[in-house]
Amino acid sequence: LSCGREEAEVRVHADRVMCVRLGDDGQMLLSSSLDCTAKLSDLRSRECARSFEGHSDGVTSAVFVLGGRAVLTSSADSTMRLWDIGTGAVLSTLLGHTNAVTCCAVCGDTAASSSRDATVRTWRLRFPGD
Repeated sequence: LSCGREEAEVRVHADRVMCVRLGDDGQMLLSSSLDCTAKLSDLRSRECARSFEGHSDGVTSAVFVLGGRAVLTSSADSTMRLWDIGTGAVLSTLLGHTNAVTCCAVCGDTAASSSRDATVRTWRLRFPGD
């Protein structure tokens, strides 16, 4: 390409990568995969800094939420999960879809999800203790 060049290759997943997001500082990369995980990677070291494990099927998307304190994932297991970015612990499992959740997006403390059940749902997110 005449307008860009590759700066890093990150290999942290065991199956196809479905989605990537860059952190606000441009140094952290959030990825989701059909290996049932989302991973937070440091682009400087190209290493996994945190793994978010617990979905029973592929993770279709992942986004930074709540000011970068948490990660929201969507999965083919029909759930979304809210994770503490510092510990990797599940803060909440969001139930409601009846088929694979294909995508999630966020604006402020509101998340939206789409699903193979032909619905779009919205969710209010909050960090425990807020």
